[in-house]
Amino acid sequence: MMATISSSCKKVFAIPELLDLITAHLNRNDVLNFVLTNKMMLKRVTPLLYRKLEKHLTKVFRIFTSIPALHALARNVQHVRTLKVGGDELAYLYDCVLAFEDLNSLTLDTPLSQPVRFPPSDIRSCQMVALPPMTMLSVLELHLRPCGAHYPYSVSSASTSQANLARLSWLISLNPGLTSLTLHDFHIKDLRDGRIFGGALAGLSKLRSLTFWMYCMSSDWTKLLSCIFYSCQPSIQQLIMVFREEWSYQVAKDTDEQEEQWRNESVVTAARKQQPLVNLVELSLSTPHDFEWKSVADLRSMFTHCPNIKHLSMEVNLVAGKKEITSMEQFIGRECPNIEKLSYGCDDAVVHDQLGYRILNSLPAQQVVGFTYTGVISTHHMSAITISILQHSTSLREIHLTAADGFDKISASAIFSVCRNLEIFYIGLLYTGGLCISLDDALEHPWACTKLTHLTLAISGCALPYQPGVLEYFRRPTPIAITEVEGQHFARLEELYRRIGALKELRELDLSMTSIDEDGQMDTQCIEGVLSFPAMLNLKDARKGRPGYLQLLSGLKKLEVLRGSTTLHSLNTMMPSSACERFFDIPELSRLLTAFLELKDVSSLSRISRKMHSLCASSLYRSLIRQNGEDCKIWKSLPGLLALARNVNHVKELNVDKVMLAYYCNCVLAFEDLYSQTLGTPLSRPLWLPPLDIHSCQLATLPPMTHLSQLDISIGPSDTGPGPLTTPSANNVRASLPQLCWLISQNPGLSSIRLQGVPILDHRGARMFARALAGLSKLKRLVALIQCRSDGWVGLWMHIFFRLPLSVKVLFFSFEACENFERYQDALNDTLDGWKGEKVEAIVERQGPLIYLESLSFHGLVGYQWNTPSDIRDIFAHCPNIKELNTDIYVPDDAIEAVGNVIAQESPKIASLIYGMREVGDERVPFRIMSSLPAQQVTWLEFTLASHDLEIPAMNLAIHQHSTTLRALHIIGKHDIFWFSASIILKECVNLVTFEAPCKNTEGVFTTLGDVLDQPWGCTKLKNLALAIGGCEIPAEEDVTPYYTRPAPITLTGAETEHLSRLEDLYRRIGTLTALVKLDLRMNE
Repeated sequence: MMATISSSCKKVFAIPELLDLITAHLNRNDVLNFVLTNKMMLKRVTPLLYRKLEKHLTKVFRIFTSIPALHALARNVQHVRTLKVGGDELAYLYDCVLAFEDLNSLTLDTPLSQPVRFPPSDIRSCQMVALPPMTMLSVLELHLRPCGAHYPYSVSSASTSQANLARLSWLISLNPGLTSLTLHDFHIKDLRDGRIFGGALAGLSKLRSLTFWMYCMSSDWTKLLSCIFYSCQPSIQQLIMVFREEWSYQVAKDTDEQEEQWRNESVVTAARKQQPLVNLVELSLSTPHDFEWKSVADLRSMFTHCPNIKHLSMEVNLVAGKKEITSMEQFIGRECPNIEKLSYGCDDAVVHDQLGYRILNSLPAQQVVGFTYTGVISTHHMSAITISILQHSTSLREIHLTAADGFDKISASAIFSVCRNLEIFYIGLLYTGGLCISLDDALEHPWACTKLTHLTLAISGCALPYQPGVLEYFRRPTPIAITEVEGQHFARLEELYRRIGALKELRELDLSMTSIDEDGQMDTQCIEGVLSFPAMLNLKDARKGRPGYLQLLSGLKKLEVLRGSTTLHSLNTMMPSSACERFFDIPELSRLLTAFLELKDVSSLSRISRKMHSLCASSLYRSLIRQNGEDCKIWKSLPGLLALARNVNHVKELNVDKVMLAYYCNCVLAFEDLYSQTLGTPLSRPLWLPPLDIHSCQLATLPPMTHLSQLDISIGPSDTGPGPLTTPSANNVRASLPQLCWLISQNPGLSSIRLQGVPILDHRGARMFARALAGLSKLKRLVALIQCRSDGWVGLWMHIFFRLPLSVKVLFFSFEACENFERYQDALNDTLDGWKGEKVEAIVERQGPLIYLESLSFHGLVGYQWNTPSDIRDIFAHCPNIKELNTDIYVPDDAIEAVGNVIAQESPKIASLIYGMREVGDERVPFRIMSSLPAQQVTWLEFTLASHDLEIPAMNLAIHQHSTTLRALHIIGKHDIFWFSASIILKECVNLVTFEAPCKNTEGVFTTLGDVLDQPWGCTKLKNLALAIGGCEIPAEEDVTPYYTRPAPITLTGAETEHLSRLEDLYRRIGTLTALVKLDLRMNE
C-alpha cells in the first residue's frame, strides 16, 4: 500500500530542480523505495532512475536488450546525466538516434540535419528503437577498445575506429554542458580526425575534467597534442593526456571499405584559443614510448597557457642541449610558479634527462609536497637530484625515485637526515632495473624523517661478510660463538633495525636486501623473496648465543604491510626443526597462537599434519556461540557432543538460550551420575539444583565446563515449544535460575557475563544469584536484564550490588516487571519431580567499594520511585571512580537536589552522563549532578524529556559549568514535542562536536528561530548537528499571496524581507561550520 504524503511535501517535491538535487545523493535502491511512496512520487521520481546509465565492462548492457526498456529510455532520455558505455553501446545508440531522425524527417517532412562526415546507419542486424538524442549529459565515459564479445545489440561498424570517432564527436557536440569527459583507447587516424575531435571539444564551455588514452601515428601526435590542447576552454581544471603509438598495419586493417563515401566532407579547423587556461590546476602528459623530444618549442607554448597548475605530471623523454634544458627550467618556474606536485620521466628512457629535477630549482623554496622521478639515475646524477630535493626539504611529503634501465647504487643519507616531514619515500627495485643504497649510507646521518608512513627501500651490504673456513653462525652448534667481524656487522645492523623501529607512524614497509656486483648486475634472490635480513625477525636467545633484534621493531604499532626480504623461510631466520617441534609442543604457546585466528583458519592449520591436528583441533572448541539465532551445530550432533566431551576444557566462550542451558545441565548431571556410580562416590552437587530430567531426548555425558571466560545466556519469559533437545526444566522458571547459577559457580575465571531475561522473583533467587557472582574474582564486565516483581526491585538490586566482586569495571543492570506474574507464581508453587529446592543462605556484604568500576548503568522499573535518597547514597558510596553513568533514577521532587548532590559528592569523576533512556525521566537530576561536579569535566551528556518542558535556567547553569569540555550533547523527547533553548549551547560550547536534538513525527524537541539567532555561535567544531527549528515559515499576511506564486519580478513585503534576512543569517551560520559531516535540519511548525 502506498503511503499518503502531506501537502507541504507535495509543494516541495513539485519543484523538479529540488527533487533532482535530493535524489542525486541517493543510490538506485533508495530511489526505487522513493518511487513506491505514492502515485505522485512514482510519476515524478521514475525519470530520475535514468540519471546514470553505466555498463560494466564484462557484462551485457541490459537496457539495450529489452524493447520495453528502450521505449522507457526514449521517454526519459532528457534525464540522463551520466553515460558510461563501450563501443558497441555507442554504435547502437547512434543507430537508434538515426532511426529517430529518419522517423522525424518523414513525419515532419524535414531534411536530415546530421553532417555528411558522420557514418550512415548500419544494416539492421538487430532490432532498433527510435531514441531521441541525449543532450543533457554532464559526465561521459567511453571504453572504445574492442572486447571481442558479441552482444544482441552489436552492429557491424562498432569496431571501426573512424566511425567510433565520428560518433564520439557527434555525441560531444550534442552535449555542450559536459563537465567531465573520459575516453579510453580511442584511435585517431590522421590530422583530419584530430581537427574533428578538437572542434567538438571547442564547444564544451563548461568542461572541467578531460582524460583520454589516444592511439595515433608517431609522426602526428605532437600536432594532435597542439590541436587538442588549444581546443580546450578556460573552464578546464584537470587535463590528462596519454598518447600511444599505433602501427601502420593496424590502421590499414581498421579501414572501412565504405568509409571514404562519408569522410569526403572537408573539416574546418577550429580557431586556436589565445586566452590562458586560468582554471587548470592538474596537467598530465604521457608521450608515446621510445619517442625522444628534441625540441622544447611546443612545450614552451603549452606552459604559457597554464599559469596556475599545481599538479604537473610529464611522462616524457626530453633529449635536448644543456642550454635548452636550463632555459626550459627557468621558463616553467616563471610561467607556472604554483606547482606543488611534480612527476617527471618515463620507464623507457635511455638517456639521463635533467629537466625533471631542475624544475624543482626554479620553483619557490619549500613549496613542493610531492616529487616523482623516473629515468636514468646513477651516483653522479643523484648528487644533483639531492640538491634539488633539499630546496624543498621541509615541505616534501612524498618522494618516488625509479630507475628506468639497469641497476645502480645511490645515496639517500641527506634525504633521511633533512626531510623531517616526509611521509612516503619510495626507491623502486624491479627485475629490469632499480636503485639501492648502501648500509653505510643509511647510517651516515641520524634520521629526521620520523613521520614516515610508507617506506620502500633496497639496501646493499647487509649480508654477513664471508670468512673463509668459517660456518654461517646459524649452522654452528650451540652455544653459538660470534666472531669479531660478525659482531661488528651485527652492531651496524642493530642500529639500522633500531632506526626503522623508531618510525612509529609506519604503516607499510617494503625492505629489500640486495647486492650489485662490479658489472652492475643484481642478485635476483632479493626480488624472489628468498633472502632475509640477518636476525631481524629473530628474538635473541642468550642461552644458545643466537642473535635477534625483533624486539627493536616493537614500536611499529601501526604497521599493516610488511614486504621485501622478510621471509621466515630463509636459513638465517628459520628455527631448527627440533626447536620448531618444541614450540608446538608447548600447549600455552599453541593456544596463544590460535587465539588470534578465526575458526576456519584454525581448521586449515589442523589439516597440515597429524601432529598439528592433535595440537590445534582443541582450539576449534574455544567458542560455542549462536549465529543468526541458531545454536551451534555441535549440540545437534551426537558425534559432535562426543568430540565436545573430549575438548570441554578448551571452551572459553559460551552463548546459549534457556533450552540449551537446560540440556547442557542435564548432560553434566548424567556425567556426574555415571562418574559417581563408577567410582562409588557420593554426588557433590548442591541440593538447590533441579534433578536430572526424565530422558525425553537423547543425552550425552558431558564433563562440566570450568574454564569459561565469556558467558552469554538468554532466558526470557516466553515458553519454548517441543524440540529435539527440549527438556521439561527448560520451561520451568524455578529451574532456569539455579541452572544458570550452577554454571556460573563452576567457572570462577569468568571475565564477561551477559544475561537476558533472568527471572528473580523472590529473596531466595536473589541470594542464589548474588552467591554465584560473589565467587568471580576476575569478573570485569557484567550485563544483566532481570525479570522481577514490581514491589521489590530496589531491595533485589541492592542485595546483588553489595555482593559483587571488587574486580568489576563495567556494570549494567536493567529491571523489567513480569508481564504475567500469575504464571510465575504457579511455577513457584509447583514442583519438579518432587523437587522444591534447598534453602539458600545469604552471604555477607562486600566490605570495600568497587574501586575498579568505571562504567555504571542501572535502570529500574518504569514509574517506580526509589524508597529513600539514602539508598542512592549507599550505592554511589561504593562507586568512587566511575566515569560513565547511565541511569533513569526516579525520585520525588523534594529529593532531586539531595540526590544530585549525593551522586556528585560520592562519584566526583563522572565525565559521561546519560539519563532517562527509557520511558520516563526528570532532566533536573542530571542538571543537579552536573552543577555539583567539578567544573569543566563532563564531556558527554544525554537526557530524555517525557513529561514537561526543560527548566532552562537549570540547564544553562549546568551547560555553562562544563562548556569547554562538552563534546557531545543529545536531547531526546518522548511521547510529545517539547521546547528548549539552544542559544547558550551554541554560544558557549566551543568544543562541541555532536549536538543532536531531533524531532520526528509526533515526538522530539525543538527550538525557535529567535532563540537560535539570539547569541553568536561559538561551536565551530561541530561535525554532527540535528536540530528542529520553529518559526521559520514566512508569516502569512492578510490579502497577500505567497511570494513564490507571484509573477516575476517578485516584490517582497517588509515583513517578508525582514524574515528572509533572519533566515539568511541562520544559513550563513550553518555555512561557517566547515567541519560538518552530518546535518539533520528540520522546520517545526
